[in-house]
Amino acid sequence: MISDFDRAGEESWGVGLSCPFDEIGLPWASASANYVKGNTPDSGAMASPDQSEFNVNFDVRPKGESLENFWLRFRFGRNEGLTGSTRETFRVILNYSIDF
Repeated sequence: MISDFDRAGEESWGVGLSCPFDEIGLPWASASANYVKGNTPDSGAMASPDQSEFNVNFDVRPKGESLENFWLRFRFGRNEGLTGSTRETFRVILNYSIDF
């Protein structure tokens, strides 16, 4: 969400988890979380701070014919190390697809 983890010499790994809320009576909601860790060389021309990032998403996709193309996403991201400090961001994303 904040970093694309493609800096020169960077090696990264990540893990993610998603959870639909159908079983608790909320078929229109789901959540997901991701963690990524990136390591760069400690010295030389490609040296830069290592970084890690944690993201959480909450998605709402209402049921019903008039709202079937509507999708609302709430996102939070926290990155440590990319700029030598901690960055946090919160986003609200509204998607609505139109067929033409």
